Amino acid sequence: MLITDVFDEYRQAPAWLNTNQVRLGEPEFAHVTNSAAGNSVSGFIAHQGFSPNPGNAITVGIDTQVVAYQPASFYGATKVYELRSPDLSEDNAPILVSALKKGVEKFSWGHKASAGRLSKTRIMVPVTMSSDGEQAVDWEGMAQYGRALRVRAERHAFDEAVMT
Repeated sequence: MLITDVFDEYRQAPAWLNTNQVRLGEPEFAHVTNSAAGNSVSGFIAHQGFSPNPGNAITVGIDTQVVAYQPASFYGATKVYELRSPDLSEDNAPILVSALKKGVEKFSWGHKASAGRLSKTRIMVPVTMSSDGEQAVDWEGMAQYGRALRVRAERHAFDEAVMT
């Protein structure tokens, strides 16, 4: 499906600032950048005098094509896009992040992701039939699979901890 068929919003994160613009203070919010490490969070910063972006969004780094899920409110860097849907959750987000990583890997420094390019990008998502007979994103199926993967990973981590 086209990204625009999966997400209601795809745009530059509105509450953005570059690292050199960050006001000092008590760290409270994630600063999401083009970093591939740490879920794209380069650090935690104080309230910046304007509201942060609400959590429950998937972010895409335009320069680096990194994709991450942001569960909590955050400030983005200049070149960070956010994708939103009322059906997005912490359970289905990992599945969508994986699909989006495959979808944006075609972009590079010379051919950066942009709102226009993202809107023409197709990603593989599970679908179901809606009540009117149309294909629709299977949000609940992705959530169930995401929960199962998390339980499996947590059990594996527990087993590893017990063995050491």
